Amino acid sequence: MFKKEKIKDFINFKTLITESVLKWVFLVVIALAALGTIIMILGAWIGAVATMRWNAGAAIGTIIITPILGIIGFAVSALFIRLGFESLLIRFLTYREVKQINEKTKE
Repeated sequence: MFKKEKIKDFINFKTLITESVLKWVFLVVIALAALGTIIMILGAWIGAVATMRWNAGAAIGTIIITPILGIIGFAVSALFIRLGFESLLIRFLTYREVKQINEKTKE
């Protein structure tokens, strides 16, 4: 099952689980952003339909423009979320590489 070396490396922080955790957290954050975008679009549509009898032009504009702006907003936020997670991941990868270099110089 588990080797003693793997457990020892895990306890001594030689093995980092942060990279795999970051990948899953990224997927969850993107899924929540997509869900928020869908809820925002549906909410705007419901509001537009409810106010259509008073100002039909604005309601139709809202029905057309809201999805476009929502998708653009989601794309921009997904880009910045990705950049943020990559910057975190780069720190861990740098740590791993520096650690390997230190181990090689000790020998």
